[in-house]
Amino acid sequence: MKWILLIVGVVVFFAVGGSAVLAKVPEVRDRVGELVGEGKAGAGSAAAQISSTEFVQVRRGASTRSVRALVGAPETTHTAKVEGLEVECWYYGIVGATGTYQLCFVDGKLTARARFARS
Repeated sequence: MKWILLIVGVVVFFAVGGSAVLAKVPEVRDRVGELVGEGKAGAGSAAAQISSTEFVQVRRGASTRSVRALVGAPETTHTAKVEGLEVECWYYGIVGATGTYQLCFVDGKLTARARFARS
């Protein structure tokens, strides 16, 4: 019964614009995700997930610090150095979907972002 109330509460929260609130308060977003089962390794979803709303709020030129404050820590990262240019990419799962968001930084600034999903 308490799970039903929790789920109904989360649905109502999102229906009244809760995604905008969660985007501004990563700790609340992460806690809600834990309560409804998101973010658990081995539960069929990535441990670090962001919504499509959060993804579009991440703008080119943003610092790594501001991106982490907005969407939290990534599921995984990868750094590559090619022809003297070091690129650091962060990867997140997609809330409610199968796929990956990629955010890439050069010199600590977001330079590219992409969504990858199975076709």
